[in-house]
Amino acid sequence: ETDSQQGLAHFLEHMLFNGSEHFKPGELVKYFQSIGMQFGPDANAHTGFFETVYDIFLPDGKKESFEKGLLVMQDYAKGALLLESEIERERKVILAEKRQRDSASYRTFVSGLKFELPDARITRRLPIGKEEIIQQATRADLKAYYDTWYRPEIMTLVAVGSFDLDVVAALISDYFSSFTPRTEEIPEFAFGEVQHRGVQAFHHHEAEAGNTTVTIEVLSKKPLRPDSLAFRKERIKKRIADQIVQNRLDAHIGKNNTPGTSAGIGSGLFAKQIAYAMISADGAPDEWKALLGFLEQNLRQALVFGFTASELERVKKDVVSSLEQEDSQKKTRDSQSLARQIIRAINSDRTILSPTDKKNLMVPFVASLTIDDVNRAFQETWAHHHRLIQVTGNADLSQEDLDPDTVILQSYQESIQKNISQAMEKQDIQFPYLPEPAGRGRIIKKTSHDDLDIIQIDFENGFRLNLRKTDYKDDEILAVLSFGKGRFSEPPELAGLAELSIEVVNESGLGSLDKSSLEAALAGTQSQVVFGIDEAMFMLNGESIPEELPLLFQLLYAHIKDPGFREEAFDLVMNQFDNQYKEILHTLEGVLNLQGKKFLAGGDSRFGLPSHDEFKKLHLNDVRNWVGKALSGSAFELSVVGDFDIDQVI
Repeated sequence: ETDSQQGLAHFLEHMLFNGSEHFKPGELVKYFQSIGMQFGPDANAHTGFFETVYDIFLPDGKKESFEKGLLVMQDYAKGALLLESEIERERKVILAEKRQRDSASYRTFVSGLKFELPDARITRRLPIGKEEIIQQATRADLKAYYDTWYRPEIMTLVAVGSFDLDVVAALISDYFSSFTPRTEEIPEFAFGEVQHRGVQAFHHHEAEAGNTTVTIEVLSKKPLRPDSLAFRKERIKKRIADQIVQNRLDAHIGKNNTPGTSAGIGSGLFAKQIAYAMISADGAPDEWKALLGFLEQNLRQALVFGFTASELERVKKDVVSSLEQEDSQKKTRDSQSLARQIIRAINSDRTILSPTDKKNLMVPFVASLTIDDVNRAFQETWAHHHRLIQVTGNADLSQEDLDPDTVILQSYQESIQKNISQAMEKQDIQFPYLPEPAGRGRIIKKTSHDDLDIIQIDFENGFRLNLRKTDYKDDEILAVLSFGKGRFSEPPELAGLAELSIEVVNESGLGSLDKSSLEAALAGTQSQVVFGIDEAMFMLNGESIPEELPLLFQLLYAHIKDPGFREEAFDLVMNQFDNQYKEILHTLEGVLNLQGKKFLAGGDSRFGLPSHDEFKKLHLNDVRNWVGKALSGSAFELSVVGDFDIDQVI
């Protein structure tokens, strides 16, 4: 976009649904419905910094469906009507969207981007655009942008799914071979310079934000590199290094007086040519100095002392397991997700690899990596002679005697002076740790529900097992262990207990293994269990693969026999809810959750959230008593669905 076109790319995206060569205004949605699609879930679009993408999710891969879908795509590419009446109507929609987007998080993102990339064009090209340009945009303006940038040489059409390749290729040729540019080609604009030196600080205050975020990062501009095996190996080394630090952060949060409610680290490429690395944490506004020290010292510890052998082995197991699972499920991948992956790869000038190629290339490489390899990769990521420090959110530093940036820099220098020590090697954690039940349960009834393809088995002790074998996704097993009465049994005087219990139980891990230790014990596996509460039942939701089915059952068994209700997990979750309450009080959706849902339910306390004061009266014992009672005194029903051998499950 030129200076006078800011917002036209997004405006135009909206307009292509409002009249085209083959579809008058209002007809396109009806057309989608006539072929079994819904506008929104099955047909939508979005505009980003570098692309506008139109999605159509066809009901099937038949030739007739493709003809109807490609007719729409053809109109997107070259058939927009851009009627004056529709422009005026859609102008109001876009301005309303712009007002809705004006939130604390969006304002923080925009201000932070300007701090990080002050001389880059991207900070002056936010997709939503400028209000005055949207207000004044004419049909001629939109038509000029449409003719300039909707041109065949910079368009990509991706089709993914079950269809006849030759038939679809011929159809695409029929619909698009005559498509030619409508104007002269315009050269791409320069990105702008990115040059940071020294330690720089930035503060952005938003009273409506639910928490304070502290970030340390490095940024540099790099020319877009051609894809290569060397590039892929470099990225996976950095990914492994980041994950080791992430595991350290996760192990600290919520323990030993560590500040904050969450922390994360990441690195990669942003906007195609900005290499970045960042480490950040969220917490209460009065914790910002402690958060900054926590991040700086953990980052420095990793850079100075590196990683341990046990940390590396844990992450290597997880990476290899992930690559192997992706390969095993390649035939039943989700078409929509795969299409978007291909679009991202093409728009980033990256090669599209099959899961098998990735596994064959990367598994041996990951297995060969040494501590020195990963340490060097992490040091290269953070080797720049600058640091950008951001303190954003609800911490108001303007009341300090000094300006906020100076206060941040002083706090950073104080942290640098503190000593750090090397991380200690950790012993392997074993799971399972509970003995298997003695003997086998006696089956008293077995029923086949042929209309649903479900086998139902009742055991003598009251346990019920439901089995359905499916081929929807290779190497995937889903399980739900249900018990108790769920939200229905939440005591009226303990409103909000269900929401609290879900978070506390999941954050606690197990009785003998906290969450971090359990994750370490399960390194390299694809099995997990998550606690949830439905209207009429408590649930342990499991996910696994066929060869780990015994492990899945051991996990479910451990959650029943040795649940974790940890004080530090409760404290962490309560802090997270404190931040959530601060934020939702400033949003329409938040007020609806606090007051509207309960009102619509006739005052029933089980709907929505209680007031913050009421919520703060809840205790860990409330969670322990409510969930623990259901675990010890309920009949259990286990439903298993997916790619498994029924005889093995029984």
